[in-house]
Amino acid sequence: MTGVLERFAGTEWTVDSLRRSGYGELPGWELLDGRLEKKMGKGFRHYNTTRLLHKALDLAFGTPDWCTFFEAPIQLDPGNLPEPDVSVVSRRSLEEERDARAEEVRLVVEVSYTTQDDDFGHRLSRYARAGIGEYWVVDVSASGALHIYTEPEGDGYLRHRLVVGDDEVPYVTRPLRSVLSDEPST
Repeated sequence: MTGVLERFAGTEWTVDSLRRSGYGELPGWELLDGRLEKKMGKGFRHYNTTRLLHKALDLAFGTPDWCTFFEAPIQLDPGNLPEPDVSVVSRRSLEEERDARAEEVRLVVEVSYTTQDDDFGHRLSRYARAGIGEYWVVDVSASGALHIYTEPEGDGYLRHRLVVGDDEVPYVTRPLRSVLSDEPST
């Protein structure tokens, strides 16, 4: 199927036209700004950081109202169906067996190792335009910092908070160092 998708990579798509085409499940691809984009490969640091954040957020948000997903598509608008590394969404989409819509998203997390330009640029803008209330970027390349963006307005966010080392991660109530090292909570 990859060869077929690469042939259509230059085609303008909407979420609906993509679903009607029969390519509704696209492992390794995302619909971004109406174009199919091949996802970047990921290494151990990326996968492990994503696993640890998913685990921590699942404990914090595992309620009847919310659920935590790993690389699940979110429909931001007709031309954008990104698959963030971790997302916290309304349980309604799970019950209705469909992709979450932007208004049902509580939090989106991207783990950034080699994709900083995109995660702090285009993705941040897409999530802000869609009204995603909280966007986190974990920069694992060097700093190990967690960037928290809140209050979307236009193509950006009004607030930016940096969490490092022993700073507490919101909702998880544990220091970032503990969350990213898989230390047990105390």
